[in-house]
Amino acid sequence: MDGVRRVQTRSHRCRAAGLIWGSCNRGKVGSVVYHLKKHNMTVTVAHGDRMEPIVQLALGSEVRTLQLAEFTNFVLAMIEEGRKATTAYLESLGEL
Repeated sequence: MDGVRRVQTRSHRCRAAGLIWGSCNRGKVGSVVYHLKKHNMTVTVAHGDRMEPIVQLALGSEVRTLQLAEFTNFVLAMIEEGRKATTAYLESLGEL
């Protein structure tokens, strides 16, 4: 699949969105891995040192590790900025 390691597919909906889902277990602690092949991005949700959930974002060879709350704030900020951009675009169409 375009150079991406094949992992279990969770559903047809995920496949259609270009998302490949899989999981790997490391002893008793498990992690879930999502691959966004269109953007060469991998999102790994795992437990940190104190069993707190962490999220690792890998875009190409660059990797960032975030606490779950930081990741949630990041996603919400991206959604809000996307909404603002879409609203501005739609308003500009109305002005023409």
